[in-house]
Amino acid sequence: MVTGHTHRPAVLEMGGVRILNPGSPTNPRGSMPSVAVAEFGDTLEVELVRV
Repeated sequence: MVTGHTHRPAVLEMGGVRILNPGSPTNPRGSMPSVAVAEFGDTLEVELVRV
């Protein structure tokens, strides 16, 4: 699941569901500016990248 609005980057897993919040590249709250890179294939690879 991809979510946003909080502007706080996070990658969590709850109940077998991976939750991704990419943060914000322009208006971060409580962290450095960030974006997320997700690679979909046989597995899901997610990386938070500071910009």
